[in-house]
Amino acid sequence: MHHQSALDVASFGCPIRLSGGASNLPLKANIMQHDRFDNPIVVKSEAEGGQQSLRTAREARDFLLTSWPGKKSEKYRAAIQACHDAELGEKPAMAARRAFMTASREVDIILN
Repeated sequence: MHHQSALDVASFGCPIRLSGGASNLPLKANIMQHDRFDNPIVVKSEAEGGQQSLRTAREARDFLLTSWPGKKSEKYRAAIQACHDAELGEKPAMAARRAFMTASREVDIILN
């Protein structure tokens, strides 16, 4: 029996449909792993009890877009782009982490 399975993969911005049911689970795992940082970034945050750990390029991008405390400089914009590229698998997560750290130093939010 051919079974259609819908996966809600937020990094694509919309649900995607893959055929084959459970056989697609490794694909989902691969999609979700390529943007994971080797070491989380711990930042100052008004939410989360004063600090927040960012473990993936998606989490870093979400922080940039929703919780960024400083000006939206060129380094800030480069960090958003690097995180986006890492989410899509076009750049390594390490590049997104590095760009986020560079932008974060401008606003002094790094705790680790």
